[in-house]
Amino acid sequence: MPAAGRGVRRPPRRSSRARCRGPTRPPRRSPGSERSRAVGRSSAPAGRYSSRTPRWGLASSIGVIGAAALGRFGQQSRAFGSAAQVGGWPGPRRVAWVWRRKMHDKSPAAGAPEPTRRVLAFHARTLDEARAAVGRNYYPHRLVQLTTDSDLDMSLRTVQLGPVSVGRLSYGADVSIDLGELESAYHVSIPMSGGIESEAGGESDVVTRGRASIYLPHRSTRITRWSADCVVYGIKFDRAYLESELRALLGRPVGKPVTFDPVLDLSSKSGASWLALVRTLATELDDDSSLLYNELVSSRLVDAVTTGLLLTAAHDSRELLDSPAHAARPRTISRAIDAIHAHPEEPWTVSGLAMLVGVSVRTLQDGFQRYVGVSPLAYLRDVRLERAHEDLIQADPSDVAVTDVAYRWGFQHLGRFALEYRKRYGQPPSKTLTTT
Repeated sequence: MPAAGRGVRRPPRRSSRARCRGPTRPPRRSPGSERSRAVGRSSAPAGRYSSRTPRWGLASSIGVIGAAALGRFGQQSRAFGSAAQVGGWPGPRRVAWVWRRKMHDKSPAAGAPEPTRRVLAFHARTLDEARAAVGRNYYPHRLVQLTTDSDLDMSLRTVQLGPVSVGRLSYGADVSIDLGELESAYHVSIPMSGGIESEAGGESDVVTRGRASIYLPHRSTRITRWSADCVVYGIKFDRAYLESELRALLGRPVGKPVTFDPVLDLSSKSGASWLALVRTLATELDDDSSLLYNELVSSRLVDAVTTGLLLTAAHDSRELLDSPAHAARPRTISRAIDAIHAHPEEPWTVSGLAMLVGVSVRTLQDGFQRYVGVSPLAYLRDVRLERAHEDLIQADPSDVAVTDVAYRWGFQHLGRFALEYRKRYGQPPSKTLTTT
């Protein structure tokens, strides 16, 4: 036995993991491994891979892998059963084609939900069906057919774009419609053919092509005759949204509903420009997949149509919009406004605001009337109503009561709060809470 010394080489020591694992075994090959090597092999020896890439490229190579997997797991499938019985498999081109067809087949699976439709279409032959469709998408109303010489053939296509709904409506027969007070919306009807005779606020008007009717939330409206050949573009504006847009344009609160003139002239230069904006949205009603009805696009168009109406139609705040910009507010008025917006729930008084900004009560009141258009307490009430309205829209009726919202924003007299809220938004606060 040779003596241990410098020239003697010792065998390498195995690691503890290797000693625990024991002797290594040759890798176990699956029954389909040889077959998977054979598929796509041209002249390589058995049991060895060819170093050349097959001629049919990447897609077919993926098909080869699919064939190998089928060789191991899918020998009983019908698609490959006959080939398996004779010991062969589909060629790589066939497998790649099957794989590509499955990857690119976009047909919906059975029972898969249909994509959400943006444009809703309704047709009706009876008064009850027509009343239900229009009432569900616009306003509850009373519908009466005036003549029997033609059958009712109602057609409605409508799309809701956030706070604005755009639609095209016809009845195919002479009808009358009693809308009452719209309460929560402003509405513009634009005849593209035929005519509309309506009554609102004690006034009667006849509107044909080139003119539009404007219906208000705080005035009862009745269409005494909708002609059989009349086709109308109808635009419904959410009341709170339109008034907030006017408030943003004026830079001051709007304490009452906007009173539009009942008829809008669309033949004027500004009227024709506004009508072109409306047609941009309305002419796509036959295309459910229109890009214009995508929320990222429609939101800007809706703002343009709403602002355009406020700048085009005659109403009680139009002079303020047309007048030159007001002089900059003094710093004292701006500080008082900032304090109200920061904490509208605080029990502010005129004397407390005046002391905060360092002026007299008379100076503060005069400044608000000149630069804001309302008194300090009226401005405070409008801000509180806005905050309460936002909370009622977002609240869960099962967890929140109208009383909680009113007290949260500084309203101590619930009856007065409900009265002011109804005057501002056209409905009681309880209805806003339960319907939104």
